[in-house]
Amino acid sequence: MDHEHGLRRLIRRARRALRDRTSRWLARLAATPTPCHAPLPCPTRILVCRVNKRLGNTVLLTPLLQSLAATFPQARIDVLVQGRYNGVLLENLPGVNRVHEVPTEPWPLLRRLVPLIRHLRRQRYDLAIDPNNHSSSNRLAMAVSGARYRLGFAAADQWLKLTHAAAFPDHEPHTGLQPLYLLAAITGTPVHRIKTTAVGLTDHQRSRAHNRLQASLGAAADGPLIGFFAEATGGKQLPGDWWQAWCTAVQEQAPDATLVQIVRPGGPALAPTATPVGTSDLGELAAIIEQMDGFIAADSGPMHLASATGVPVLGLFQATPPERFAPLGELCCAITTPVEPAAAARMLLALRKQTDELLRRQG
Repeated sequence: MDHEHGLRRLIRRARRALRDRTSRWLARLAATPTPCHAPLPCPTRILVCRVNKRLGNTVLLTPLLQSLAATFPQARIDVLVQGRYNGVLLENLPGVNRVHEVPTEPWPLLRRLVPLIRHLRRQRYDLAIDPNNHSSSNRLAMAVSGARYRLGFAAADQWLKLTHAAAFPDHEPHTGLQPLYLLAAITGTPVHRIKTTAVGLTDHQRSRAHNRLQASLGAAADGPLIGFFAEATGGKQLPGDWWQAWCTAVQEQAPDATLVQIVRPGGPALAPTATPVGTSDLGELAAIIEQMDGFIAADSGPMHLASATGVPVLGLFQATPPERFAPLGELCCAITTPVEPAAAARMLLALRKQTDELLRRQG
């Protein structure tokens, strides 16, 4: 397993080095090395290009989408993502009109790419946005979109000629908040920067989630529902015995709590005291997590998904910096590991109590 992870790291490093070298070479032909600001007439058709299939990256795009909708309420916002699963999380957000999906498999990609490009160009977008500072896929998508104006970050390796460019905000480390600084390059009016993630859930998704959760739990749970996701990629994942000890600690500290483990469909429970719940429908999964009273996970897509639903979240970080990837939400907290399972249980339960007190004051 360690050998497999090491090979994957080498492949990622090689791909990153090739991408950086190619970008620097292309930047010699046509580059946008310095910021260029100019107020735009209020755009009515906007395309946001985030050609990536990772769940966390999709959720971390939502602060920008919400900020765009608040800053340009008359605009129709389309989003270009990769894969056919993540788009369901964005399509019901305020201001979002449609989510276009780039296939991940080679044959559907070749078969559908030309029709997709034609469709994008027929939309006659006023503005295309690349929210990332190093994505060649995003830049290619903007280049072929046919948008009248193109907005992104200025950089020495920014090989796409942009009409509007912002300086990369080195003072803002968080990946989900950096794109918000793009908006100042296109408007002279105050920018509405929304710094929390969100997902657009329907009543139908919530109803299905409620039914699935009740079917999994059997009898109605009287106490709080505490959710957790024990998986993560590479060095971000905590060992199984840590999670088992954490489950034991929660049951000792909150005997009335019901533990719900979010798993891949059909996956087993990590501990006998936990009820496994899983679905491949991300909208339904978000609606399931929304019913939790608290949620804990390592740095992963479900961690960000939980924060986007408004659930109190405790994020565990051991291989990635929390200042870049912490869950964004008023009820969220990120800690670095190692941390004792009992201490993590106390933190999450305390976070839940703080939330209950806040809701009582507001109510």
